[in-house]
Amino acid sequence: MTNCSMPPLWEEKDAVFLVTGMTENERFVRDLAGTPAIRRYTVSEDMDNLVYYKLAYTPPYESFEGLRRLYLLLMDAAGLQAQYRGVLALDLSEWLDHPREDYLHIAFKYLHDHRRDWKLLFVAGAADTGQLQPLVQTAALYLRPQLWQLCLFRDLPVLEHYIAARLSITPEACTALTGLCSRLTPLHSCAVLEQVLQELQDLAGERVTRRILQRYLKEETSLVAILNGGPIEAAVPGNKEEENHAPI
Repeated sequence: MTNCSMPPLWEEKDAVFLVTGMTENERFVRDLAGTPAIRRYTVSEDMDNLVYYKLAYTPPYESFEGLRRLYLLLMDAAGLQAQYRGVLALDLSEWLDHPREDYLHIAFKYLHDHRRDWKLLFVAGAADTGQLQPLVQTAALYLRPQLWQLCLFRDLPVLEHYIAARLSITPEACTALTGLCSRLTPLHSCAVLEQVLQELQDLAGERVTRRILQRYLKEETSLVAILNGGPIEAAVPGNKEEENHAPI
């Protein structure tokens, strides 16, 4: 992921709504913390450069504890510093159906007051830009938000960088695995993808080649086979040179 080209974030904006196409976003957002686009906002080595927090939905008739818990989390993340300064990633998925409620307005007002200390990154599950619009409109009453799409499993170059950064793999095997992960919907989770990559690395021992990938896809007990409902028998594209020199 660190090799992935990303645009500058928060250019004249207070907040970014990140559209990922994934229901599970925490691992992906934490991976983003290692990219230059996020690391440039690191204030101190004693302080976490990114804090992730899921703001739980609270009905109007209950006490709103979400901001108090966030405050305590940020105090812990500040380390030896008096106040946290860095990227705050908020999961607002539980508020998708409640974009106009008072507690959400209170939360955005609180974030507005700290907009100079925190770079705000919002996620909301697999919601697309249309589904996010009501949340963006409410946020715009207090912040200057923008939408940014980075759909890991739809943007093949980004996905290929992501896999190559985590796995010792030949370029052809990486391209083939990227295409498979993009097509196979049950793999569209960073947590699931990490398990698949670990299985491949364990099988290969060293570098994953085209032939090792093909052997893995044919194993009935592999996670890919389980999620696919059976082994994948289709040949993995490759060239003669790799086929002749790769270990079986």
